Amino acid sequence: HGNTDYWIWMSASGTYPGIDVTGITVPLNMDPFFNFGLLYPTFPLLVGFLGVLDGSGQASASINFPSDMQLAFVGFPIHFAYVLISSGPSLPVTFAYRSSLTTAAVGIASR
Repeated sequence: HGNTDYWIWMSASGTYPGIDVTGITVPLNMDPFFNFGLLYPTFPLLVGFLGVLDGSGQASASINFPSDMQLAFVGFPIHFAYVLISSGPSLPVTFAYRSSLTTAAVGIASR
């Protein structure tokens, strides 16, 4: 899947039943986290949530919580999945693939 557009989505309210997107079930439930990532994938808090996979099909992403919010989210589980975006010379955009689920507990990384 190298050099393919991707979009990372997140949810804090679980993974079942998930949502259907153009016939692909994404194992995330809609909630404020999901909506925020859907509406603002390039917001400065969400680094790398929308982009292009490198030639080997890899990308990295992070959530940069403001320092005054970090402790409130430590240990808080957030579920992530990504979709690959397939678009031809004309719309509509279709979602060609969805990842398996990843869950992470929020931690504080020292820099």
